[in-house]
Amino acid sequence: DVVYCQSDGNYAHSQLSSGSSEITTQNLGAIEEILEGDGFFRASRSFLLNLKYLSRVDRKTCNCALEYPGGSCSIKIPPKKVKMLETTFSR
Repeated sequence: DVVYCQSDGNYAHSQLSSGSSEITTQNLGAIEEILEGDGFFRASRSFLLNLKYLSRVDRKTCNCALEYPGGSCSIKIPPKKVKMLETTFSR
């Protein structure tokens, strides 16, 4: 289960809920198309987040906290995307 994907040029690092990570030879845009409609959110040019693991969004620091069985992390996103997340969750 993918927690988030991080862009690295023509590659993408995928963090898995098991705690391991994988590198794919596709860019983030291609992965976004594959995962479209599966609860993923393009948080920035560099990150694609699985909303299932989103635990908190801090408006002041523009950080998203993700918690999963294999660990947790915090990802900084643009203020405009924070507002989009709020709109998504208010539905």
